Amino acid sequence: MYIQDLQAFHFKSYDFLEVSLHPHLNFLVGNNGQGKTNVLDMLYYLSLCKSPQRFPDTSLIQHNAQQAILRGSYVAAEQTCSVAISIKPHTTKEVLYNDAPYERLTDHIGRIPLVAVYPQDIDLALDGGDLKRRFMNATISQYAKEYLPTYQRYAQLLSQRNALLRGIPDETLLGALDEQLVSLGLQLYLQRKAFCEALSPLFHYYYTLLAQSEEQPDLSYQSQLAEGDFLTQLREARVRDLRMGYTTVGIQRDSIEFTLGGHPLRREGSQGQQKTFVVALRLAQFRYLADLLHEPPLLLLDDIFDRFDAERVGRLIELLNAEEFQQIFITDTTTPTVLRSLDAAAYSLFQVEKSTLTLQQSSC
Repeated sequence: MYIQDLQAFHFKSYDFLEVSLHPHLNFLVGNNGQGKTNVLDMLYYLSLCKSPQRFPDTSLIQHNAQQAILRGSYVAAEQTCSVAISIKPHTTKEVLYNDAPYERLTDHIGRIPLVAVYPQDIDLALDGGDLKRRFMNATISQYAKEYLPTYQRYAQLLSQRNALLRGIPDETLLGALDEQLVSLGLQLYLQRKAFCEALSPLFHYYYTLLAQSEEQPDLSYQSQLAEGDFLTQLREARVRDLRMGYTTVGIQRDSIEFTLGGHPLRREGSQGQQKTFVVALRLAQFRYLADLLHEPPLLLLDDIFDRFDAERVGRLIELLNAEEFQQIFITDTTTPTVLRSLDAAAYSLFQVEKSTLTLQQSSC
């Protein structure tokens, strides 16, 4: 699957955009602040219906505009489909697939698979857990249709339980909520566990390919549910939960431990090692989704070469030029230098200036 045409109206810095895109490599070149990343954000939003920076929807509407509209025309298996999204203040976003609205928004997630690497992803190496849970959720929800609704229901029950803990406790109601949390939490735990176990060898492969060193990176899923029966843990923690005013046991405390040479990555890794770790993680996410879905996701790479030395840039370009990747979007300020290492690769090069895209070069 690839996106053939993109249109945007009043989205972030873009008053209007209409562009035809290359089915393989698309380079967006320009100085900082010209609108390169905003184009990637459009593609991200068309796939996952949210901002990669987790901005509120209304903040995506251009100043003084009444709404923002995105529309993408996609090609898959020689068939064309369209996705359109309308964002208005104080109104639920409207998502149309082939001009028909969804009954529930979660049905769209996974229909246009996508993996993105943004500069802020370096925070994955430093975060205690929240970003890592989002990473798991964003990946699993693209291939397991019921994962996101299950997660949303778990979050609702957790919120109800926390509110009850802060008020007048009702032992009967707490018991009923605990049983429901256990049922949903176990489903989510098993899916996260299976995902991390399958991701680990793919991550090791890509890290070794990029780093070409004796470094020993590792990732491991961390969950309280691995420590014993979930319902028993909830009951044993009830006194503590009542004192704290929130639930201290559950998948909402899950994380992924990142290590380098047996030491925490956030303490021991250099900036270059942390960037390599995150890029390898995203490439592993890409390969995992491609294998499960039997098609490569769209790949967005924002300012990907920052903090990489020339050797790692070369290895990354060689990897991205492989046949296993299909449509890729890369933002950079020095792409012409990179292009020389692509030989006869198929690509389009766009100059981005003041939120305007101009096609500079194109190769079949």
